[in-house]
Amino acid sequence: MPSASVHGPYLADVRLAFTDCETTGLRPDLGHGIWELAVIIRHPADGWDEEHVWQIRPDLKTADAKALEINDFHRRFLVPDGAEALWFPYDRREPVTQTAREAATQIQGLLEDRYLVGAVPAFDTAMITRLLLSHRLEPRWKHRLVCVENLVAGAVGQPVPQGLWKAAVAVGVPVDPAVRHTALGDARLARDVYDAVLGHETHGQRDRLTVSRADLATLLNRGTGSLPDEVAALDRLLTALKIED
Repeated sequence: MPSASVHGPYLADVRLAFTDCETTGLRPDLGHGIWELAVIIRHPADGWDEEHVWQIRPDLKTADAKALEINDFHRRFLVPDGAEALWFPYDRREPVTQTAREAATQIQGLLEDRYLVGAVPAFDTAMITRLLLSHRLEPRWKHRLVCVENLVAGAVGQPVPQGLWKAAVAVGVPVDPAVRHTALGDARLARDVYDAVLGHETHGQRDRLTVSRADLATLLNRGTGSLPDEVAALDRLLTALKIED
């Protein structure tokens, strides 16, 4: 589910939105469109990220069956009969039903005057633009897009980008097969890759506790080991938790 999370220091004047969409196919010119969109709004001055997810009822007459299989549409689509869209906000337990136009208007407002960051964001923006124009709304984000796959290719010396998962692995960001090809899972991964390339602590890395069981046993059974062992274990634990001693 969407949430709010804390991140490290950022330039306060950089307005970022991390995006990913799941679609009924790869060809907007053939009528393919968005059925799931995730937007992560970064609040650099306050040090937190705000997550939103929408599911919007698509036109399945033009859908690519393979695309729907890859993104698990038939199992994951949750918009109830009679509704056009569901919004999963970061600060509520239950999703909110919307019209497709309400969802599009909200998306337009959230992305306004922001730099969009993602894996091949040109694809996302083409699909989001199609959604907005279908409701007579214009895109208002910054025209310069940030592709994390390209950032990684430049950082590690790859001649061409290798895809989001390979990009994440290349910069040491953990990947989770359970959320692959979900809008929020891929938007979060794109964010973490972006943070890793720019030298910021990533959410995925922060959430992982890298102290070993042996270290914990040493600390929990004080007096059973040598003082140097206890000091070393405590140092590793403080480092993993990012606590100043």
